[in-house]
Amino acid sequence: MLRNKLKFWIIIGGIFIAVVVAVFLLSSRQKLSGELNIYNWRDYLAPEVATDFEKEYGVKINIYPYDDEFIMLEELESDPKSDKYDLVVASDAILGKLIEQNLLADIDERNAPNVKHIGKKFMEISFNVKEFYAVPYTWGTTGMLVNTKFIPNADSWGVLWDQKYAGKIGMLNDPAEVVAAAAKYSGLPLVPQSEQQMKQVKQKLLLQKEIIAGYFEYTAMAEDMISEKLWAAHQWNGTAASAIEKNPDLAYIIPKEGAPIWMDAMAIPKNAKNKFTAETFLNYLNRPEVSAKNVEYLLYASCNEAAKKFISQDILNNRIIYPSKEDMEHLDLVVDYVADDEIFKMRNEIWDELNGK
Repeated sequence: MLRNKLKFWIIIGGIFIAVVVAVFLLSSRQKLSGELNIYNWRDYLAPEVATDFEKEYGVKINIYPYDDEFIMLEELESDPKSDKYDLVVASDAILGKLIEQNLLADIDERNAPNVKHIGKKFMEISFNVKEFYAVPYTWGTTGMLVNTKFIPNADSWGVLWDQKYAGKIGMLNDPAEVVAAAAKYSGLPLVPQSEQQMKQVKQKLLLQKEIIAGYFEYTAMAEDMISEKLWAAHQWNGTAASAIEKNPDLAYIIPKEGAPIWMDAMAIPKNAKNKFTAETFLNYLNRPEVSAKNVEYLLYASCNEAAKKFISQDILNNRIIYPSKEDMEHLDLVVDYVADDEIFKMRNEIWDELNGK
């Protein structure tokens, strides 16, 4: 009799737990929106990752691609009350501006517990110190992609200023990166720290403008390198790694003068309509196996340390994607430098002049 009663209560207890779990899942699912709108760099999320999320959660992902994050920044600044986007991807070069202008929502970590897998060094970057405004996504470097058939033994930013390669040089369509390259080539800090230093950078860039083919969207420039329309390009490492797979004469170089190491993060705009769904996606994206799928597609390193056990050794051993200790000695973080608004204003003015505005 006692055994039967025990069985009965075990069954009742099991049913109760199942009901509680079902109610919890149902209530969570009810909080999810029907769609999620992401403002992201072009082709910067593995299609498989997006479709798997859609299948699992019944949420349609809409990607709004951009090719210039400063245009994205201007859009958010010009309409701070907009609820068009639920997630935006931004680099450490502009996240500080987004936070200063109160354009981002504080992320509820209870809805994204998988952020625990993100490396401490990434989470400690300044924009996450006071409030949890951004989830580190990927990290990488900015260097040169060169065709070794035409430019052997390249090791300096000077290649991108060399008259011998006039018309065969491309620069990124990114003012922060262009200024950083000119600054390092001039022996200056990655982010110039005075008006005098910015004037030096301006002169260097005006000289370069006479010989380059132009300022390019990064994927288009990679295609021109693959086809050998260009011989040297200012490029991000993951895009360079992908191009090298298609043309083995290409090589990625971190210049001896030094180069940027950067981090991209995902953030939720202040007035996002679908904040809970965005946090759910951030949690999903930081499952270690999901983050690893993203790395395998993007060829950019993940800020999710737990993902490494799911990433192929070929990628982990690839110095382009995961720089060596020697390479790291030549790399600087943008957020390690402080520059006042006047410096940023000068940078924008230089960029407008270079682009004939």
